[in-house]
Amino acid sequence: LWDGEFEEFRRAWLRWTDARGALILTGQESAEQERQRADRAQQRAEHEQQRAEQERQRAERLEALLRRAGIDPEQ
Repeated sequence: LWDGEFEEFRRAWLRWTDARGALILTGQESAEQERQRADRAQQRAEHEQQRAEQERQRAERLEALLRRAGIDPEQ
């Protein structure tokens, strides 16, 4: 038995479990879990994009320093 809210009703519910005893998610729980997974993936992608932009800016600064020192960074 599981005590909680399902489809706007709060009570004790009979819940299905897998062979290991883990609850089988409802459609709503499964959708929420997937939304959270997608949010985390989006956050990781944004973080990676920021890191890549910082690295690009760093490379540009280093190239400018090399050019000011009379060094061609392409060679």
